[in-house]
Amino acid sequence: MRAGHAPHHTDKAIVAVGSRAARPVVAKLLATADPYWVARHAHELQVYDRFSTEPPPVRAPLLLWHDERLTVLNHVPGDRFDDRRHLTAEPAAERVQRLLDGRKPAG
Repeated sequence: MRAGHAPHHTDKAIVAVGSRAARPVVAKLLATADPYWVARHAHELQVYDRFSTEPPPVRAPLLLWHDERLTVLNHVPGDRFDDRRHLTAEPAAERVQRLLDGRKPAG
């Protein structure tokens, strides 16, 4: 993987955008050994694994590679829905509609 810029960096994780085999990817590095965040990382991997057999109704990244600390996903273009992990207010209807307009066609 060839790393580009790191749009997100905390004491828990570093997220970098880059390329792998000339395709855009996102790499997420778990930067803590805190058992809570290690468990969250493991859960996230389980979710991406489940997506491979039961795709969600909206576009979601595909898991390309992972180990105990590093996760590499294909890059899904677009804006983040929200910067916060948990929403504290109802999102604007227009933002929700934009998300839903990108969903996969039925059938």
